[in-house]
Parts: sequence; C-alpha cells; structure tokens
Amino acid sequence: MIGFAGVGAWLHPASPKLAIIGGSLTVLGGFGHAVYSGVEMARQSMAADPLANAVAAGQLQSYPPLIPFMIAGLLCTVVGLILLGIAHLRSGAAPRWTGPVLLAFVVVEFVGSNFTQWATYLSGLLLLGACAGLVVGLLRDPLLLPTHKDPILSDVTVGRGIPQHH
Repeated sequence: MIGFAGVGAWLHPASPKLAIIGGSLTVLGGFGHAVYSGVEMARQSMAADPLANAVAAGQLQSYPPLIPFMIAGLLCTVVGLILLGIAHLRSGAAPRWTGPVLLAFVVVEFVGSNFTQWATYLSGLLLLGACAGLVVGLLRDPLLLPTHKDPILSDVTVGRGIPQHH
C-alpha cells in the first residue's frame, strides 16, 4: 500500500485533490495493516498451543488499543484505492483500464470475499493487473512526470532578498 503514494504523486498533475487524498489514505491504510499484522504474527509465534492460540486470537479481535489501527487499515485502504481509481479514470492516463480494474479490486476484495472463497484469488489477480497497468502507464507516458530537463520555477528568495526565477 505504501507504493500507492507514488501513484498519487504521478496522478497529481491531472487530479490533484483526489491523488493526494487517495495516496495519503492508502499510506495510512498500509500502516494500519502493518501494525495489526505485526501483532498477529507475534501472537502466532508466541502461542505454541493451538487452543491457546485460538483463545488469544479471540481476545486480540476486541483488544481496544488495536481497534483504531484495524479501522484505519480497512477504511483508509478502501477509500484511498477508490479515490486513486477515480483519479486514474479522470487523468486519462494509459492504459485506460487500470482505474476500473483498481475499483473492481476493491469491490471483489471487500464485498465478494463475503460470498465466496474464490474472491480472494480473483482480487489478488485484479490487484496484480492494476499494478502492472500502472507500471506500464508510468513507463509509457513519462510526460506526467517531471524530468531533469524540465525547469522548475521557483520564487525562492536567495541572498539579499532578490527573488530568483530558475
């Protein structure tokens, strides 16, 4: 999820508000997932007895200090990916199918997984496809990214208070 901050930066020129908010939310969602997953992995490694492991898992689900991280992991990821998918649609960046595939990933992962176990596999393929499409678009359309040849205009005051325009 952290890599979607780069997607937000890439889409920023075409859709600044959606890209910044979506990229920021996906980073927060990734952080929330990392905190909860780290605690879950520590719990699994410390509980050698399967019965004790199951009891600890039940207690962990309702452990109050982890609830904000669980909520951030879920809500920020969902809303952030939806906003980035919409930003990609609005940007017109190639390939055009990447935005809808990212939105389809959110629907299949967070809605479809309630109905069938195969939704998890399909959502993984959709996310892989969306990320591959974003990479292809990034490599194919470098015009959205500043290059070292592009002048960066700045009104930074240097020296004796004289604005420098570079």
